[in-house]
Amino acid sequence: MSKVSDGILQNIQDSVDYTNDDKSKAKERIIFNDPLQSEQEYEACLKQVEKIFFAKPNTPKGDELDKLCKLVHDYEEIHCKIET
Repeated sequence: MSKVSDGILQNIQDSVDYTNDDKSKAKERIIFNDPLQSEQEYEACLKQVEKIFFAKPNTPKGDELDKLCKLVHDYEEIHCKIET
């Protein structure tokens, strides 16, 4: 697993009270870019995005920000659609 994935997982785990089984599932979702599975995971990702929002591109924090933003975007596309 990459340092970026480890960092993302640790930050999400710090924000959410996971069971051991949940930790494994979260790690797999982050590594394989699987969609977030709950509003709790979504909110944890948003919290981490806020913390590292001004990270410089092409740095470990910048890479983490990119991955988190993709996870958040994908979740919002499914669960937060605005009717027009």
